[in-house]
Amino acid sequence: MKRSGKGPFLLILVSLLFLRGCGKKEEQPESPDIRFSLERAVYKKELLGNILAVHEANMINEGSILLVASIRPTGETLLKYGKINASEADGRNHYGDFQLRECSEPGKNVWYSNLAIANIWHRGINIKWVLMINTDRPDDDHTLELSSYIHTRNELQRDLQKRGLPWYEKYKDLGEVRFVETGIGMKEVLAKLHRDCRFYESEVDHIQVFEGFRKISETGLDGEYLTGSLSYLKPGKVKEKRFIEKVREYATQTKASAR
Repeated sequence: MKRSGKGPFLLILVSLLFLRGCGKKEEQPESPDIRFSLERAVYKKELLGNILAVHEANMINEGSILLVASIRPTGETLLKYGKINASEADGRNHYGDFQLRECSEPGKNVWYSNLAIANIWHRGINIKWVLMINTDRPDDDHTLELSSYIHTRNELQRDLQKRGLPWYEKYKDLGEVRFVETGIGMKEVLAKLHRDCRFYESEVDHIQVFEGFRKISETGLDGEYLTGSLSYLKPGKVKEKRFIEKVREYATQTKASAR
C-alpha cells in the first residue's frame, strides 16, 4: 500500500488529541465535522460508491485497539443520487454501511475480533468506534491489516441491483493502518468515549452506544433455543458505569472463547 508523507504526522496528531481528552471530565470534544473529516483521516479508500476512512487508531494498555472509522458517499454518488435526508429513519439514512471484520497484524499470528461500541449518523456519514479485541499481546509492529464488509444502501443499492452489479462486498485486504500505544487503561478510554457521545447526542442526527448482549428465545426445527443480539441505546439512556462494565464483559468473554 502506498503511504502518503503526512500519514504518520496525522496519526501522531489525532493520538495526542485523544490522550489530551482522557481524564478531563469537562472538556468538550471537537465537532464531528472537524474530528471525522477526510482531511484528518489516517486512512481512506473508495469502495462501492462510498469512502471508508479511519480517523483514529489507538492501542489501550490491555492490548486491544480502538479504531474510529467512517463511511460516506463519494462526490459522484451525491451528484447522481442527491444529498441524504437526515429526517428519515431517525437520521440513520445513508448510502453505505460497513462492518469491520476480524483483523490481523501483517505476517503475524495475532488476530483481533471486533465490537462496535458506539455509532453516529451525521449528514449522511456513519461513524463507528470499533474495539478490536485481541487474544495475544502484539509486538511493537504497530500495524493492523484492515478487512471489512461494505453494504450500499437506499438509491445507490437499488440502482446497482437494477443494473445487476454487486451492491455489497467482503474485502479481505484493504491495506494497513498504523496504531499508537497510549498506555491508558480501558476504563479511562471508555469513560472518555461515553462523555464524548453524551456531548454529541445534541450535535448529530442519531447516536447510540453499546448497552449489552441480550438473550432471545427462539423456536426452530429442534425446538426452543437461546440466541442473542447486541443491544444499543442513546448515550443518555446508558449510564457510564454500565457502558464500561458491558464493554469490558464482552471483551473478557471474547478473549476467553478464543483460547
